[in-house]
Amino acid sequence: MEYADLFQEENTMMGQIATNQQNFFSLAATILEDGGFVERSFFRAIVEREKAFPTGLMMNSIQIAIPHTDVCHVKKPFVFVSKLEEAIPFIQMGTTEQKKLM
Repeated sequence: MEYADLFQEENTMMGQIATNQQNFFSLAATILEDGGFVERSFFRAIVEREKAFPTGLMMNSIQIAIPHTDVCHVKKPFVFVSKLEEAIPFIQMGTTEQKKLM
């Protein structure tokens, strides 16, 4: 598989409004499940993993999050890219309490 094969237009969500982290995960999981990229278990797994291992990252002047879960919930490799209309809080990676808007 080529690196470029990981990126699919249907796995891009731009300008969407998500009310919170769980709503965002639900929107993304629905797209991924409908596209045959993930198992039905993906949504619950990504919510639980984010609680245990936060993925928010501050990178110079931008803030991003890289939520992910175990491979057993994935049917085929992908990268899901999103830019929400408004930022939602994610906990800073390596902490349990530093919430940042991502």
